[in-house]
Amino acid sequence: MRMILLGLTLIGQLAMAENLQDVIYKKDGSVLRGSLIEQDFTNGTYKIQLMGGSVFNITKDEIEKITKEAPFNNAANSQSDININVENNPSINQAPVVTQTPQVTQTALQPTYNYVPKEINSYKHVYSIGKFSKDFTNDDEDGISYEGFSLAYQYNFDKNFAFYAEHSRAKLDAIIEDGDYYDVGNDYNQKYRSTRVAAILSTNHYAGWQFYAGLGIFEEKESNTFSEYKSTGNTVILGLGYSWEKLQLQFRVGVDDSSDYDSEISGTTANLQLGLNI
Repeated sequence: MRMILLGLTLIGQLAMAENLQDVIYKKDGSVLRGSLIEQDFTNGTYKIQLMGGSVFNITKDEIEKITKEAPFNNAANSQSDININVENNPSINQAPVVTQTPQVTQTALQPTYNYVPKEINSYKHVYSIGKFSKDFTNDDEDGISYEGFSLAYQYNFDKNFAFYAEHSRAKLDAIIEDGDYYDVGNDYNQKYRSTRVAAILSTNHYAGWQFYAGLGIFEEKESNTFSEYKSTGNTVILGLGYSWEKLQLQFRVGVDDSSDYDSEISGTTANLQLGLNI
């Protein structure tokens, strides 16, 4: 729209410099003389402002041709700048094809624009990769911590509601004692993997800042050389992020609850993700 308005401004300046008028010849025989103030090729309308200040909207189907001509010296034509047909129905035609309901406004120097900007960044699919961690701790803040990566997919039904799915893989990274983390290096061959799905409610799944919460379910497995432990349960997800036109950055925190955990054990996840909007 900005490019259209810029083009019209340049055309108007050239016309003034050459002292010419825009002239619209209608198929019904009437003629409009003045200055074109808008050419909307998307909706198919033209707007011309007469010397007296009146503004007419004309559809492409009514126009025979559009030209630039020197103004009439005759007083009658210079006053009205319009030849009206019997039906008194102004109209326009030109090579570019445009369509819209004819509209007449009497507000001088103030054309009416019925433009509704399209909502940007309304993408449906988000594919993400990120750094993942899962902590198991007891009431004394003792436990273990896994570190790894996650792959995720999100489908946005609309601006506020989405479906989220995630698969994560990690290995034992630290022992937790009294809330302090002690790196174990490669001393333990203990691995973790999980899959979780959730429904997400957000302030905005499209462009800009996002604050959201979700409820879902998960299945996870811990394994080492000698044993394997599986659990399933419910998860609560909280998060915030920011989305650009094609990319987004998200930080998600999850609180997991499972009947397979010991009564004093709790599980929490953290996920820092970079996503691609499609």
